[in-house]
Amino acid sequence: MSGPFSSPCPPALHHRHRELCSADFFLLARPFLDAIAFLFPTGLHLSFLPDPAEESGPDPGTTTLYLSLPLADSNQVNLRLHSTDPVLMAQISAQWLEEQRDNVLHILSLLRPAFIDCTNGFYNLRALCHALQTVQGTFFLLHLGCIKKNITSTQQACAKAADLLTNTVDAIFFSCGFGLFAALRREENLESGRRSARLLQRHLRQEGISRAQVLYLSTEQACTIFKKDGLAGFQDFWATVDKQGPFGLLCASAENERYTTRFDLDNTNAFSLLQKKWRGLTAFSLALFKIAGQPNNQENQENTPPAEALPLAAMQHYGDIIPVAPHTLACFFPETIPPKAQETASTIRQILQKTLPTATISVGIAGWPYLDYAKRNIPANCLKALLHASLLGPGQQVLFDHLSLNVSGDSYFEEGDYQQAIREYRRGLKVQPDDVNLLNSLGVTLAAYGQDHQAAACFRRALQVEADNHMALTNLGSILLHQGKDDAAFTYLQQAHAAFPASEPLPRELLQPLARLYLERRQFDQALIVLEHWAVSMTMEKDVLYYRQLGLALEGSGYTGKAMRAFEQALKLAPQDALSMGHLGGLYLANGEGEELGLHLCEQAVNLEQHNPVLWRLLGKAYYGLAKTEAAFEAAKQSLRLQPACAEGMLLAAKICLQKKNIPRARYWLNRAMKLHTINPELAHEITRTLAKLAKGTGAAPQTQP
Repeated sequence: MSGPFSSPCPPALHHRHRELCSADFFLLARPFLDAIAFLFPTGLHLSFLPDPAEESGPDPGTTTLYLSLPLADSNQVNLRLHSTDPVLMAQISAQWLEEQRDNVLHILSLLRPAFIDCTNGFYNLRALCHALQTVQGTFFLLHLGCIKKNITSTQQACAKAADLLTNTVDAIFFSCGFGLFAALRREENLESGRRSARLLQRHLRQEGISRAQVLYLSTEQACTIFKKDGLAGFQDFWATVDKQGPFGLLCASAENERYTTRFDLDNTNAFSLLQKKWRGLTAFSLALFKIAGQPNNQENQENTPPAEALPLAAMQHYGDIIPVAPHTLACFFPETIPPKAQETASTIRQILQKTLPTATISVGIAGWPYLDYAKRNIPANCLKALLHASLLGPGQQVLFDHLSLNVSGDSYFEEGDYQQAIREYRRGLKVQPDDVNLLNSLGVTLAAYGQDHQAAACFRRALQVEADNHMALTNLGSILLHQGKDDAAFTYLQQAHAAFPASEPLPRELLQPLARLYLERRQFDQALIVLEHWAVSMTMEKDVLYYRQLGLALEGSGYTGKAMRAFEQALKLAPQDALSMGHLGGLYLANGEGEELGLHLCEQAVNLEQHNPVLWRLLGKAYYGLAKTEAAFEAAKQSLRLQPACAEGMLLAAKICLQKKNIPRARYWLNRAMKLHTINPELAHEITRTLAKLAKGTGAAPQTQP
């Protein structure tokens, strides 16, 4: 069914899910080989190899033949045929084997769609079943919150999420339905997987995704769960992730998950003894002494004597000494306030230092009563103070306070336990209500938890204390941008940019949205200045977003050659970056770099992101420049269907109408564009000038691409 807002798609869109790629022969080797086995004589063993040179060497007595299979991604895979029967192998002629190539490719091309989600081109659950048995590494489940009020909005949100994943992470992706995706990466360990997941969450949040929950575990464990219960086997883990908020992160391998025991004493006997000592007391303090060898000694722990070899008798005079671990001591001070305990701990530390002159001794001290903590929480507070001390340098002594709570909150935040992080920050603010760092930390965590209004209140409160605090300005600008309040966000981000100390590198969290807002306002020179800071202060060799925004700024400033190089670099890093692809195609057309290539890039960009109005507008401009009026008008209307209140789309539609000699319709689109309150001055001036020409009867169709 066609109409004024139909979606004309280039033919390639309907065939791309059948195009074989090299990853198919790795992930789907078993079903692929089963499907083509009937083509070859019984007794032949089949397998796929990217390159015969990679084979370690033929087995003795085995004859091997190879059939090369060219693929759509310009790679090739080789079908390996081998047998220990020399008579059988001698009957296979080179000509017959070559004739089988088309048959093999045809069968596999027909089979591939059974393993592909046709809505986004990702592998589906059927493919995931096979992949988990093949890939060794880390398995990720991603919930990106794509469920909307209607099916169309849900499909658009899922398509956007799929595009972002493709352009953000180097992984093999699987679509599990309605905003749930899976990914496989060949991570060295689960800690590397955690870092990858955190990086992915940060990128998705910067791209406007409001929910990105991640569950990860080894592929072996995932395969076991998936074989038994399918996706339902992960339900209990998701319940835990949900408690952490919209950006929760959980390792489903219990032995690698550390939130619940991070600040617990490992020695239960020592904890039981402490419980007996503080029972019935109205106050007490506790100090934990962490002993390590020389800072420059790589074997510091092995060179440190165990607690039993220390001068415990001399230290017992100052408090009750309890060995907790081979290199950790606890000292209990009954009915003692923390400042007094701090003085005594310094004396004990000096005694230890005389016995261990080359060791570094860190001390964490906490007392009870303190805030709303129970007695059983005080050892954990000592461990938090020790973590605080470790950040200050070797051999430091710290009394548990609001700064320690900031440190422990940051630790919980890094591990994805947002609820506990919020509790830590709020407790710290009870001690020091106007601490700007705590307010910033609490605001960032609330924002990550999806509570934008409370987060903004934290940042505003921080700015009441310190009006030019660059982090609070940056964070408040980001929150307002996320809420769609672009003008207010722009003001705060500009202030943050001006307030940042010259000695500190400007963070990506400031530069990326600020560059984007300058680009949207067509302030290309200012965008280039921000991007220069980005290039200086950050490692952006592999930052696709940097090169994309650089290309947009250079294109807007008229530096078309440099813009093309920037977009080409973006596509080199992310071959499916649709926005860079569309703009590069438009520049190729405008600069005579090849009409066929330019139009192909614009069409391919729309294939990748069918719900992006900018790409339809770029395709419309491409058709317009090639005088393909009807195709241009359909593309322009599709752009306006996706983004109705877009002045650029209306201006394009008007110019196409002028090209078709339809003056009344052109005037209609121009007048509609002028009524938009979001129109920028440059576009308004161009539209006013065009309307004036029409009023004089000189509104001839422009001959250059808009």
